[in-house]
Order: sequence, then structure tokens, then C-alpha cells
Amino acid sequence: MTNSVLRPPPDESLKLSEYAHALGISTRTAHRWIKTGRITAHQTKGGHWRIPTSELSQRTLTPSQFAQVIGMSPVTVRRWCQANSIPHSTLPNGQYRIPMTEVPRAPRLRKRSPR
Repeated sequence: MTNSVLRPPPDESLKLSEYAHALGISTRTAHRWIKTGRITAHQTKGGHWRIPTSELSQRTLTPSQFAQVIGMSPVTVRRWCQANSIPHSTLPNGQYRIPMTEVPRAPRLRKRSPR
């Protein structure tokens, strides 16, 4: 993958810090991934990096990782998977994998979750 400079941003893109936060990595790591071509990004006229949200859809998390990112209990996230309240895939060993694109939806899921 190549990075382009000054390309018009896609409809939905993330700031470098937003992408790093969503993955639970440092901004320095995210920047290194851009420079090595691990992720596709473009630079704004001001020199800031923007990462398409499609980059998140290529990454998946375990329920525990997802719970840590959104600040919820892993048990709650597993319950969401079992109830099909959140899109996920199930590996042959029975483990759930949740796409990173579900992170922005998490606050809405929290409101529906009874306590």
C-alpha cells in the first residue's frame, strides 16, 4: 500500500490520534505504520495524517480487547455477541472476533444495555 500526500480525504476518515486510540496503540506506532505502508493514509494540506475508516474494518478484536477500548466489561461484550446485538464472527474454536468499525457504535449499545 502506498500513502499519498494531499489527496482529497475520503468521506469518513480518522485523525491519527483517533485511529491510535481505537486500536489501543500509541500515535507514534500508528505513524510508523503509515511510514512503512502497513496502513493507508493521506496527508492534509496542513501536514496532518488522516486514515480511512476502512482501515479499521480490516482489524478485529476479541471481546476482552473490545471491552477495554470502549470501557465496558468483557462479560457484557460477550453477552452482546451471544445475543447478536453486535456484528461479529465466530472462529472454529468458538471465540468471537469483533470488527474495529463497531467501536464508534459502542456508546449506543451501552444505552440499550439493561443494568
